[in-house]
Amino acid sequence: MKEIIIGGYEKLVKMHDIYEPSTAMAAQFSIPYVVSYAFLKGRPGLEAFTDQAIRDRRVLTFAPEGEAGCRCGGGSLFPGE
Repeated sequence: MKEIIIGGYEKLVKMHDIYEPSTAMAAQFSIPYVVSYAFLKGRPGLEAFTDQAIRDRRVLTFAPEGEAGCRCGGGSLFPGE
């Protein structure tokens, strides 16, 4: 696999591109962590956000090393903007 593309508006990308979450709360808001976890282990439940789970090097290193990006076209994807 070369890449996984997650679409969204710019603010979503900037706020949720946490590649190494340091807390369970940060992991819940980390697009790279949640997508990597889901791809490697299946649907994330409560067990995905324990202190041990968020330090799993296999999950953390699965996310691409490149930058998160926003591919927005044809106007805003955020309601009300």
